[in-house]
Amino acid sequence: MKKLVRITFAAVLGLMLSLTVSAASDGIACGNGWTLDENGTLTITEGMEMEAAGWRDYAPQIQTAVLTKDAHPLPDSPFLGCTSLTAITVEEGNPTFFSDGGVLYLEHDRIPHSIMAYPAANPAKEYVLPETVKNIAPYAFADARYLERVTLHGDMNWILDYAFRNCSVLTEVNVPENMAVHCSSNVFEGCTSLDPAFVEEFCWDQVFYDVNPGDEYFNAVN
Repeated sequence: MKKLVRITFAAVLGLMLSLTVSAASDGIACGNGWTLDENGTLTITEGMEMEAAGWRDYAPQIQTAVLTKDAHPLPDSPFLGCTSLTAITVEEGNPTFFSDGGVLYLEHDRIPHSIMAYPAANPAKEYVLPETVKNIAPYAFADARYLERVTLHGDMNWILDYAFRNCSVLTEVNVPENMAVHCSSNVFEGCTSLDPAFVEEFCWDQVFYDVNPGDEYFNAVN
């Protein structure tokens, strides 16, 4: 009887070890609705509450991110601190998000209207904002390591807090003449290569919150 118990215990222990090794081989971390594999690919399989981005503890290890069709909503600034992130892709059928060129957008009918996240380690040196995109979310371009030039368009509404924070090699932001957009003073915080005179002229703290770009008297109030 004792021998049988020892054999049974050994079998159970072996099974547990086997499951542990198998789980480890499938990834290095996981949480509710996400997994991070040994190649640095973060796969998000379902939406979550705004504060529930558990992968932030592993942010420096994330190299690519994949959103499945059920990955919505996401927390604000979902990839902040992911300084090795090179690309974000979104599975077809996701009703909230869209990706193009590795960049994450909020979309409506497959038309992007807000940029949510630009991968910090995207090797591209230049980014041109699509004409349909009206808003840049907080921290959207934060910590972009290689981004030198950005081109905006005149039909924008908002550039939100810290949108370009610590884009240390950003030297040029091309904007249309007389561009009117809500843009607070901290948008370019830490952009040490950008002309301070441009930042002072371009960024202003909105005072009249009931006046928006496109309104009849917006330019006069501005």
